[in-house]
Amino acid sequence: MTTKLGLTLAAFVSASGFLASNANAALISFDLTQFTENVTTTTINSGGITLTASNFSPTTNTKLDSDGLCFAGSTGFCPDLVSLALTFSDAVRLISYQPGFLSSGSTWTMTLAQGGNSSIETNFLDEQVTNFNNQFSVLANQTTSVNTVHNGGGDGSLQIRYLSVEYTPAAVPEPAMPLLLSTGLGVVALLRRRKKQA
Repeated sequence: MTTKLGLTLAAFVSASGFLASNANAALISFDLTQFTENVTTTTINSGGITLTASNFSPTTNTKLDSDGLCFAGSTGFCPDLVSLALTFSDAVRLISYQPGFLSSGSTWTMTLAQGGNSSIETNFLDEQVTNFNNQFSVLANQTTSVNTVHNGGGDGSLQIRYLSVEYTPAAVPEPAMPLLLSTGLGVVALLRRRKKQA
């Protein structure tokens, strides 16, 4: 009977979801126009996640306009910014991006990479949300490099206005779990004593 009760208790705990609350993935969008211009490091917050941009090269500062984070084209508009680093305060999965206005005929390559994972993007459409070719996960507080190459055409720059990621919170133990386990163990111990007395 003790064994049966123990199995029943374990099944009840598991089925009732007391071991941990369900972690639901959330889609979080960052408005990159909210970065601060002409600084060496800048942050924005969305959905409880902090996104930091830094390591701007070859310039040392952010370049922004109303269409978003701005990378240099063939003109002096948004000059000198070719690459940077993005850091998320929590582990997330890259989902999509949305360019700002693009000059007709301008072609670009943008590569995001962390560790052994990368995604190479060449499909940039004016103000249209586009899924990353490789929606890989990035680690918390680890830099994700962003490198751009202007392949020619057009006379403008590449702006990225929005960046969307998927965030799945870690499972959190329910507060009632310790009480439930201690109660169950107490019942098992009581039944064992009764069995010995009989």
